[in-house]
Amino acid sequence: TFEMPGMSAAQVVTAIQPLFDDLNSIGIPVGNVSPVASLLWAPSTRQGRGDTPGNSRFASRLFPKRNWDNATVFNSTMSAIQESVEAGYTFHGNHMAPTEAVAGYPGNNAVNPAFRDTYMHADSFDFARLRGKTVEENKISHDRHNFYMEKIRKVTPGGGAYMNEADLLEPEWQESFFGKEDYKKLVRIKKDWDPWGVFWAPTTPGSEAWEVMSIDGGPNQNGRLCRASE
Repeated sequence: TFEMPGMSAAQVVTAIQPLFDDLNSIGIPVGNVSPVASLLWAPSTRQGRGDTPGNSRFASRLFPKRNWDNATVFNSTMSAIQESVEAGYTFHGNHMAPTEAVAGYPGNNAVNPAFRDTYMHADSFDFARLRGKTVEENKISHDRHNFYMEKIRKVTPGGGAYMNEADLLEPEWQESFFGKEDYKKLVRIKKDWDPWGVFWAPTTPGSEAWEVMSIDGGPNQNGRLCRASE
């Protein structure tokens, strides 16, 4: 998927042809086809409603700029991605380079600070069929995917993750989704405005005070919401 604002289809083909030439030269037989608008988002197919939930899971990572500044770190990063792909997972990356010159001074907000130093936001998709499997089977499948995600996290320290496209069981999600210092502040605000914990959702500031006692033992919301044990 390419997003090339302000360019015609012919201009896009010309711009990315060198990439396809390089891939062909190392034995990867891919062709540079003329781009078309995504049918998933066309008004005639989904009336602007966007995508729909699927029977799969995924995790995400924000890759810091420094991973492109050092050849050794860059090679380690690409190796971690390659391992996950060779293990059967789908890698989808979007490159970005936010700057104050374009976006303006970020000010005082709750945006994950990791975004300020990000060159790429990427998802790793696990298209294993989840429905019909036992809790234990799903746990084994998740642990395998997380094993390869840990390799990516290891080469992107401080990178964080995008919470809207992330693993519900993201390790140390407080820092990954919000940033360590920002999370502390968000929890204080949460307690000021909702001291009883009326409003709750998984992986939101202060959610550790509650837990779902799942009737089937899975990491889901199929059960009673109870105060977490100290």
